[in-house]
Amino acid sequence: MFLPLIAFAQSPNSNLVEWDLVPNALGITVWAKPGECGTPGTYAQKMPELPGDAVAYTDTNLAEPFQWCYYVTARYPGGVSGPSNEAGKAPKVVNVRAR
Repeated sequence: MFLPLIAFAQSPNSNLVEWDLVPNALGITVWAKPGECGTPGTYAQKMPELPGDAVAYTDTNLAEPFQWCYYVTARYPGGVSGPSNEAGKAPKVVNVRAR
């Protein structure tokens, strides 16, 4: 379980996304979409899978003034977890909404 997933505005062009350590995970995938959390849109994988012990990801080179919404999934020996809660960021603003 990832709760809470939180997105922080690091600068006008980057976000820091953090989550709790996921025991026994082999890998973590960060997903993002432009737009507010809870609205329609297509998520895309942000980068290759992170190590299973990862607890943060910095998303850089973001276009302003768009809101970005994130979630993460974990890969285990038996398959992939469901998504975490969503966490969103607009420049200088943080929105967190439970799924």
